[in-house]
Amino acid sequence: MVFILVFLRYNSWDIINKPLHIFRDIFNVLVHPQIKAWIFTVTFGSFLAASYWILKGLSNFKN
Repeated sequence: MVFILVFLRYNSWDIINKPLHIFRDIFNVLVHPQIKAWIFTVTFGSFLAASYWILKGLSNFKN
């Protein structure tokens, strides 16, 4: 979702106003992947996973 908002430059209300445009763009990214899309997805996913595991470890450490 972040990729759609940041790189494809859609706003949150565009899902109501222009759903076909969004689905077409998502399909194009999936069919013709761009290196920046993969780098962003892997980096952001890694950041979220690392944050989760660090916070989970800290909450277990307190107990």
